[in-house]
Amino acid sequence: MLALSGSSYASPETIVPGVLWYDTSSNVLSSHGGGILKEGNTYYWFGEYMDSDPNNVLPVYEGHVTHQFVANTCYSSIDFVHWTFENNVLTQQASGDLGPGRVVERPKVIYNDLTGQYVMYMHIDSSMYDDNRVGVATCPTVNGNYTYLGGFWPLGNRSGDMTLFKDDDGKGYLLSNNGLSGINIYELTDDYLDVNSLATLVRKPGAEAPAMFKAGGTYYLLCSDSSWWTPNDNFYFTATSITGRWSTSKDFTPDSTNTWASQTTYVQPIQGSVSTTYVFMADRWNEWDFGNSMYIFLPLIVDGTTLTVDWYDEWTLDAETGEWAPVECTASTIHVESIVCSTVPIPRSQGMSYGEVTVTIYDDCGDRVVGAEVTGTFTGDFNETLTETTDDSGVVVLTTTTGFKQPSYTFCVDNVSHATLSYDPNDNTETCESY
Repeated sequence: MLALSGSSYASPETIVPGVLWYDTSSNVLSSHGGGILKEGNTYYWFGEYMDSDPNNVLPVYEGHVTHQFVANTCYSSIDFVHWTFENNVLTQQASGDLGPGRVVERPKVIYNDLTGQYVMYMHIDSSMYDDNRVGVATCPTVNGNYTYLGGFWPLGNRSGDMTLFKDDDGKGYLLSNNGLSGINIYELTDDYLDVNSLATLVRKPGAEAPAMFKAGGTYYLLCSDSSWWTPNDNFYFTATSITGRWSTSKDFTPDSTNTWASQTTYVQPIQGSVSTTYVFMADRWNEWDFGNSMYIFLPLIVDGTTLTVDWYDEWTLDAETGEWAPVECTASTIHVESIVCSTVPIPRSQGMSYGEVTVTIYDDCGDRVVGAEVTGTFTGDFNETLTETTDDSGVVVLTTTTGFKQPSYTFCVDNVSHATLSYDPNDNTETCESY
């Protein structure tokens, strides 16, 4: 099974975003920046191999690093939950585009009905990201050894992050960050081995990490901003035709300012006998330990032309029916999520201030806790132990009864109690804070 973590064990038939995943052989699943190709009832997941080997880390500039190309991997699944390693379908070569010290990112594969070939496109670059080309490889079998054909600038344009899209009529499209004004959408030649024309430009400077899907006659294009490996607030565009007119960008994670700490890579429809679930696929990058980069798979809700991705700690997916459901969490423990220290001026006191601390309490399901009794101690200029109870927002404010001019103090939580939930200080984000 797939959705297991060494630190967070999930039930066998669920998807758990944001933890380390393992394949059916209990090996770490490594398929980053990837995409899906469905053949019959089988899903094939292609992506970048990344590990924690320091020998595979390449310095870039401005203090950033990247991971050198080792292999593009392929995994298979019939339920989108349990993934079996198939092959390293493209591996490092002695020299050239795929040689040591090179960067290969975001491999995507589509099948060409005319030639009977599986065609892989990928971002090809130097370790300094100053090459900016697309590379092409082909194979007569989906999970076989792909033959690299070379790289190029599409129509002479530089190409960064990219993806592929195959429309209902069999036409293939390459979408790539042009490094300047947004995402270029190119129509591919009939054999998918080159670009035929520029279909349109979706204008938004800095847009990268494109992912396209189609639902109900509408095309959706998801992208991120450029912020290296640090997550940002991703966005999407819509159009009724690939050639446009494309809408202005909109947010699809209104409850998160950084796309649940991830970057878009792909959207895969799971069309079943009852309904269709659209799976949002993203990477939670770890720049300083690429092997511990995580995957974020979440249900993407399509409502008219509005997209929404909410967070679920654990959820189920039935690939046969196309239905999904959240796994309800039952809280058992509580902890301190945050401590914010401040002061409050005392009216008509010639510059005196009280010490004031705001403490937020969460449970182990990630929800704020109402009615938790928090006891904490001020030391330094203030020396008081106080107890207050969290309000409807899970917050408690503790204020000293004495005041000082320009006070300096430390506040520590001594204990948290609740009528039904036990306090687990090992889960505290912090215990003490100074002002």
